[in-house]
Parts: sequence; C-alpha cells; structure tokens
Amino acid sequence: MIVFGARSVQVNSVKIRKVTCGNCGTKGLVSVRIFRKHFHIFWIPMFPIYKHGSSECQNCKNVLEPKEMPQVLKGEYKKVKSDSGGPYWQFVGLVLVAIFALYFNHLNEQDEEDDQEYLSAPLKGDVYFVRINGSNYTCVKVREVSHDSVFVSPNMRFQFRRSKVYFINKPENYLDSTYGIARKEVLEMYDSDSIYDILRSKNKDI
Repeated sequence: MIVFGARSVQVNSVKIRKVTCGNCGTKGLVSVRIFRKHFHIFWIPMFPIYKHGSSECQNCKNVLEPKEMPQVLKGEYKKVKSDSGGPYWQFVGLVLVAIFALYFNHLNEQDEEDDQEYLSAPLKGDVYFVRINGSNYTCVKVREVSHDSVFVSPNMRFQFRRSKVYFINKPENYLDSTYGIARKEVLEMYDSDSIYDILRSKNKDI
C-alpha cells in the first residue's frame, strides 16, 4: 500500500513592528508565520507544493488568515511570504528519484554492453530470452557454438508476461534436443527484439 499525502513545515516567522493588532490595539506584537507544504510518499518529502501562512498577535493570540488581514498587514504578509524560502530537504524525494533514474539507466547501458559482448562471442550455457509472439515468452539455452551457428535447447515452458520468463529458466525445463540458429540470425533476432535479453551463466556446463 502506497502511503502519500501532504505536510506543512514552518519556514519563517517575522514580528511586524509597525502593525497594530485590530483586536486588542497593541502595536508591535503581531507576527507573521509562513509555512511551506510539501507532497510526500511513505513520509519521504518529494517536492514543495505551495506556501501559506497567517498572523498572530502575541498579546491577545488573535489569528488572522490572509483574507482577514487589514491592507497594511496583508502587504507585510505578502512581502514576508515572498522572501521566505524553505529547507532543501523538502526536495529529497526528487533527488532520490533522479539518483535511481541515473542508476537504472547505467544498469541498462551496462546490460546492453554485456548483450553485445555475448552476441559477438556466444558461449555454452548462455540463455536467450525470446519473444515468441506478441504475448508469449520463453527462453532457449546454448548447448554448442560453431563458427557460424549456435545450437540451443528449447524450454518446455512459456510465460504470458515478459517479466516472469526468468522463473522458468531452470535446468529441468530444457529439452535434451537441440537445433541450430545461424549467428547472423541471432543478431537479427536481437535487433528486432525477438531476443530481448541474454543471460550468461557462471556454470557453462549446465
């Protein structure tokens, strides 16, 4: 379950010396407080939404919202609000998203480089993850490699979801029979996304 919402934090408080409280008549004790609200997910601040605030007389504790303030106080309020920044930690969620995006982009680039290496020099034990048609996916395991072909064993199982094909990559699911695919055809299948990922096993004998 995703927990999300919004929360406000106080970012400034300024005592307006030249303003007289309209409720008790005391001058110089009206303070303007500014808050900045941020959106959060799992209580991690993502980004600020907007600033808001109010005034409070320190003598009589009378609180006014901006729409209730007299013109002079409202002008001071707007000035304080404009000059009030906020803590950088309210952007921490966006920073984390950017870091994760860069990290996964790096992983994708590294995976692409690995695939190119595996395509140029296939080895026994490599597994090709294959799209059969628009909704069926399976994998084949390389059993032998020749100068111009790879010989693979098909997997007896398939999945309807691409992300779940990795679960059927088990030794007992592969047939003992093999068939050959020209290495040129393997490259064409990869370029057309018929082969969409390549896994190189540490144990080449399985």
